[in-house]
Amino acid sequence: MKQAVKYTADQMENELDNYTFETLFIVKVGEQTLYQQMTMAKIDRGQMAMEEKTVTQQADGQIYARYFYRDQTMSISSNNTDKTYYVYEFGH
Repeated sequence: MKQAVKYTADQMENELDNYTFETLFIVKVGEQTLYQQMTMAKIDRGQMAMEEKTVTQQADGQIYARYFYRDQTMSISSNNTDKTYYVYEFGH
């Protein structure tokens, strides 16, 4: 498995122009889910851009969602708690 992870990381860093990956992280005690987080990220090396969406659910059922985008000229972020998009433009 260690070699597979190394190979995949090398492909992502050196060979692939763009790719998407998803992660799911769950903490359970018995059958009760205490924490769950799902992240989907899209990477475009050619455009030097990254987009990420993360959704987290707490044990009490509260859901937190976050969005982030970044390229060479700007970054955009938002979340579901303040319902505001933050846009930052980078100077050249």
